[in-house]
Amino acid sequence: MTRQGKTTSALTNLSNSQLSEKDLRFIEMRKRFLKPSNYVGLSFLVFLAAIFLWLSFKAPNLINPFEVERQIAANTLSASAIKVMAALLPLMVMVAFFLTVSIILFGFWAFSNERTYLKIIEGLLAGSQKEGKPSSPAERDLRDGKKKNPSGKKK
Repeated sequence: MTRQGKTTSALTNLSNSQLSEKDLRFIEMRKRFLKPSNYVGLSFLVFLAAIFLWLSFKAPNLINPFEVERQIAANTLSASAIKVMAALLPLMVMVAFFLTVSIILFGFWAFSNERTYLKIIEGLLAGSQKEGKPSSPAERDLRDGKKKNPSGKKK
């Protein structure tokens, strides 16, 4: 059995009565949230790929800088296309900043959830210690934040 399996089984043997109502609600909310996440992510990727392909055929000037460079060198880029590109550039920069801020905020949110998970696990492990149950090495490592070297070799 793997180390992760031992830790999981040690945590599932603890009774739900050791969890607070707030912790149980948090875990249930996370379970519901994670169920459709793979499908949502996959659908977003398919959607982005479809938009990219559509734009590459219908409006290559919007996504292909080499095409724009070729048209500028050949002096075949129309004045209206230049106006559209000039108007879209500030918009695209704002979208890029918005996406960057969104990713950073999402990272803060994800790490906040991880801290909550760790607090729940620490509470469970502390509860099993208070009841006098012997602690397995995996539980002690998880509680103390230690990481064992899986190969057994000294560093």
